[in-house]
This record gives sequence, C-alpha cells and structure tokens, in this order.
Amino acid sequence: MAGGRRVQFTLLLAVDDATGTVPAALFCQEEDTPSYFLLINQLIQRHGIPLAIYSDRHPVFKFTGDTSRYPAGPTQFARAMDELGIRQIFARSPQAKGRVERAAGTFQDRLVTELRLAGATTIVEANMVLDGFILRFNEKFGVQAEQDHPAYRSAEQSASLERILCFKHRRKVSRDNTVRYKQHTLQLLPEESRPTYAGVQVEVQEDLGGRITVQHSGEIIPTQEAPPRPAQLRKTAASPLESSAAAPAINGSKSPWDPNLATLETGEMDRDLRPRKPRGKQHLVPTPEVRALWEDVQQAKLRGLSLRAIARELGIHRNTVRRYALAENPPLRKKKAQPGSNNPRE
Repeated sequence: MAGGRRVQFTLLLAVDDATGTVPAALFCQEEDTPSYFLLINQLIQRHGIPLAIYSDRHPVFKFTGDTSRYPAGPTQFARAMDELGIRQIFARSPQAKGRVERAAGTFQDRLVTELRLAGATTIVEANMVLDGFILRFNEKFGVQAEQDHPAYRSAEQSASLERILCFKHRRKVSRDNTVRYKQHTLQLLPEESRPTYAGVQVEVQEDLGGRITVQHSGEIIPTQEAPPRPAQLRKTAASPLESSAAAPAINGSKSPWDPNLATLETGEMDRDLRPRKPRGKQHLVPTPEVRALWEDVQQAKLRGLSLRAIARELGIHRNTVRRYALAENPPLRKKKAQPGSNNPRE
C-alpha cells in the first residue's frame, strides 16, 4: 500500500526444470520485451546461458498476429535467443508449464505477504525483498538434479550481452546520409574510408537504456542528431519580406514609404487579391513524420507491446497509438481551411 492506494507490479520468473529452484526473477511494470530481456540478462549473469527455455506463446516469444497482413518473422526476443544459441520450446497450454505455474502460485501466496510486511511500495523495494525471498525459497524447496553436469554454458563464450539483448531494426540510408528511427533523424558522419552510406542497408540498435547506435558489417558508424528539416526551419525563421520591412523602422536608414518597399508590398497584395482558381481533387500523401510514426507503431506492435507500452515508448497519446496501430497504411492528414479561401470546402 502506498498512501492508501494499492500498488500493482508484474512478476517475471524462471524455474529450473531439473532442481525446481528459481534462478532469476524480477518485478517490472508490465510483461513486455524489455522486461524479459532484463530477466534473461539476470539469468545469464548469475548462472550462465541455458540450453533451452520453455515458455508459452506470448507475443513477446512468438509472433501470433495476422500473417496475411504482417510477415511472420521472429520477434526481438526470439532473435536474441537465436543469437545466444538458446533453443525455444513453446507450450500449448498453462498445464504444460507445471513447474513455473506452481511456483507462481506459491509466490502469489507467500511473497505478497512478505511484501506487505516489508512495506515495499516501489519496484526497487519489491525487488530487494524478492532477492531475499528467492534465496530462502531455493534452500527450502530445491531438489538435487539427477545429473551433476550443469546445463548452462559460460557467458564468456557469447558476445556482449548489450549488443544482443536489445532492439535491432534494418534501415536504408537516405541520399542525404541520414537514417530515421522512431522520432529521431540520425546523421551518419563521414569517414576517411567511406564518406557516405547512401542507399546502404544498416542496422539500428537501441539498448535497454534508450541509447541508439548504427552499425554496418559489425562496425559502429559515428552518428549525431541531424539538423532540422527545411520545413521546420521555415516555421521559426522570419520571411525575407518581413525582414526587409522591419529593417527601415529599426535603423532609420530608409523611409517607411520607400518606393521599393511599397512596390513589394503592393505586388504581394495584388497576388493575394487575385481570384483563386478552383482546386480539383488532389492526391494527398502522408508526410514523412506521419509515415515514420506509423512505421514505429507497427514495429512496436510486432514486438508484442501493448498500446500503453507503445504510447509510453514513443511519447504519444494512447488514442493516437490505437489509430496508427489499426491503420493498414499511414493515415492522411486533412488540410486546414485557408483564411479568405473562396472554396468553403477547403
């Protein structure tokens, strides 16, 4: 309880099939791919790399979406397990995972009481209580394995876990030597050996801390945040006409009735007063920002994230996530009516 309000966390745990002990467990906000990456990292750091894992068919572990609309490729978790050499075995019913289900039932009874007695109200406090509980649980309920040979491989035989337990996406470098990922536009910095990567397929990696790197052929490419697009610069920069009109009033070098300035203002006014030609049906296309956001939502959806998790990761409203997740193509934005337009439908 925290301030009279009940706090709910999600418990993820792994159970050793040979001994019945719990080699790794943690509390998290929700059951998603980053949380399972943390669980596997804890398991490997404490015991090593397991030969196989036995799980259900949760979208984190196995793609269960509509294969007619989306390619049935491996999830980010399945890709990481393949790189670590861990075999995935999927259960078709909760009863098939008897050990982990019984352990979860025990934790729901005993662990909840200990959390309440310890006064844990945050995930950090809950995980501290969980570590001590697991030690006592393993000592009391663990059994001796039939074979003494461990079924874990040394973690030293694998590559860096940070480069495996992360999110990897393929991107094509644009002609301006930039790569778009989520809400970021990354500028690939030129090198002496290769000044440009335009048209090349690169791999964008995002670790659990949110750090983004770009790799090509196993080598990290130096990057920086790209400068704003011209359309964004035009929103903040003043127009040439406004700058030229403001200069005489400030420095006093010209009269406000300067003929050249009057000619510019009159010509601009004449263009505004000209009758507008009726516009026909235009073919609207999504803006690059809308297309990039739609692709990010679809990628997060393939990773098995919930709408709330996608909204938290991308920093947008959940209703926007729902609209982009249900859209088969990037949505088109309606054009706002122009002031003084002769066409009432614009």
